[in-house]
Amino acid sequence: MTEELHEEVLDSLAELDKLCTVFDGASQEDVAYAKVFWSSLSLQPPIESRLVSADIRQRLRAAKTPHSTNASAKQASWSKRDDEIQQDVYLKQKQEERQKYMEMAKKREQIIALLKKQRDERIKIGSIICG
Repeated sequence: MTEELHEEVLDSLAELDKLCTVFDGASQEDVAYAKVFWSSLSLQPPIESRLVSADIRQRLRAAKTPHSTNASAKQASWSKRDDEIQQDVYLKQKQEERQKYMEMAKKREQIIALLKKQRDERIKIGSIICG
């Protein structure tokens, strides 16, 4: 029975060796140090993933004052104005971008026309020389 247990332990160790890092070509002493090092490590999750941080006090927000409703109405009107301004800026940027692309297309057409003119002149000169 102990022999069967011994074989089972060896099989499970062989499977673990397949899953673990292999220190191929290293001396036995280096392997021993590496195994001790890796077994001594315990990785902690980053602070951002913890629900409660030990160095930050967790507290509820203070109650709102009664006159805060008037302030929220003013803030809503400001946010509407901000939205309108942002919309205007966005539309202006789109228009400028469209204008830039139109200018690029116009320059492209001019370049193509110039290249065609030069090609026609070369063909004309070639036909005069050959002809």
